[in-house]
Amino acid sequence: MSALDKEQDNRWEGGTPSAIALVSLDACQAAATSSLADEGRLANYRATTLKVRYKMTMVKVLEPLISEAKKTGWASGLGSLNTVRLEAAGLGLTEVPNRRGEPPVTTLRPLGREEARKNSLSARFGKGEQPLHNDGAHMEHPPDFVVLGSETTSGTPTRLWINKYGGAFCWPPQYVLHGIFLVQNGRDSFYSPAFADGRYRYDPGCMIPCDARAREAVKFFEGAADSAVEHHWDAPGKLLVIDNRRTLHARASAADDPDRAIQRVSFRVKGEQ
Repeated sequence: MSALDKEQDNRWEGGTPSAIALVSLDACQAAATSSLADEGRLANYRATTLKVRYKMTMVKVLEPLISEAKKTGWASGLGSLNTVRLEAAGLGLTEVPNRRGEPPVTTLRPLGREEARKNSLSARFGKGEQPLHNDGAHMEHPPDFVVLGSETTSGTPTRLWINKYGGAFCWPPQYVLHGIFLVQNGRDSFYSPAFADGRYRYDPGCMIPCDARAREAVKFFEGAADSAVEHHWDAPGKLLVIDNRRTLHARASAADDPDRAIQRVSFRVKGEQ
């Protein structure tokens, strides 16, 4: 291995995507052209350039999707969760397990009521259509962004809803702001409205309405399902980035799609609660 190759490999090992992106093609050229004695060295230089270009392309997978999701509530594209996870650290995102004891990346499969975890949506609705909800609603600090990905196709869409009018985010009704729910999370259960601090918190699998306003909020979210938009998993490698603070989502009925497998990883923006 040449000195140039060793130098470049050392830059990639243990480096973050954001640091890798700072490697300049001009710098590579300057280092290589100083001693391009033969065609072998030229070939090594070209391979190095391709590596750098690949790395610089890789870091652009998640960033534009996050930017779009902040504006519209969600965004879709193509890529892999491995690429997403590598890039996330450079964007100030921290992985958040959705349940205590779970790894950051989980695979979501249709489950019957008897095999589902207690207080989960599958425990109530099985493989049928799920209601709109936010991921991590049972947590004191839910994730800010949820990224879903599928290596294969699925005939079961993910439904998405955001409260907007004419392109602008709308404030929810007063009963959504002030209705109180019991959020069930074992010994860490607490009370909360379905909207506070500019973000939604709603999951009928773990949240019990405690007053009339909260019951009105439940009806509000049930009605919102009529205007939900469908995201279709019609190509391998699709990604869906959801702004979990402003957007609710749900799985359509998977009764006829038992092999559906969607991977999920959730993130919290550093410095935000």
